[in-house]
Amino acid sequence: DSDTKQKTGVIENVTIKNVNAKAANPAQIDPPSGILITGVPGHDIKNLTLENIDIRIAGGGNAKHARQVVPEAETAYPEISTFKPTIPAYGIWARHVSGLTLKNISFTVDSTDLRPAFIIEDGKNINISNSQVPTFEGAEAVIRLENVQAANITQVSTTGKAKALVRVEGK
Repeated sequence: DSDTKQKTGVIENVTIKNVNAKAANPAQIDPPSGILITGVPGHDIKNLTLENIDIRIAGGGNAKHARQVVPEAETAYPEISTFKPTIPAYGIWARHVSGLTLKNISFTVDSTDLRPAFIIEDGKNINISNSQVPTFEGAEAVIRLENVQAANITQVSTTGKAKALVRVEGK
């Protein structure tokens, strides 16, 4: 029966490395974003490592885009169009994650973007290291952690001047 609710799946112990990409512009998400990672409440994506990732992106995000609330969409298929119209990070936006490691991540942004490079919402044991990300005057933060327990951020360099390297919100 196609109406039967399927058991929530599991994504854990995955490593993705050595990726060089250019985000499409225009894209289904406007302005474009690099990487979206999302579990569902009570079902975190666990022990995901992204390493040696280099993404070129168009930019164009403003302060309002940086505060876009992304719907949970627990019952929808997790494709990019589910999370339209805007993602609040230009680089990596992750929600409902545990044991997320972002190592040696770099972005090239073609025009001013006031969204953070990284946003983690509802995360545990987050590690961000050895990353080079641009930021722009007027941006709130390079990294925003919302309701995150235990984060280790080392050797993150940025060009430009955001108001903060790391902004912590919530519990």
